[in-house]
Amino acid sequence: MNKKNFHLAQYLLELALTQSEFLEYSQSLLACSAFYLVCKIRKLEINWNEKYQNLTNYSQNDLHKC
Repeated sequence: MNKKNFHLAQYLLELALTQSEFLEYSQSLLACSAFYLVCKIRKLEINWNEKYQNLTNYSQNDLHKC
């Protein structure tokens, strides 16, 4: 992930801090969701396959909930 995308993900996470409804989610789920969302916003090819699921323990459906 390049610096621009990293900073966008960081900004999204900081926005989540201001919303109380995000407090129910773990920090790791928020981070994975921010990464996934940045990839979607920037139209980067990402296939949340078994590799990412094994690394993060989150499925693509888990990310959609957040």
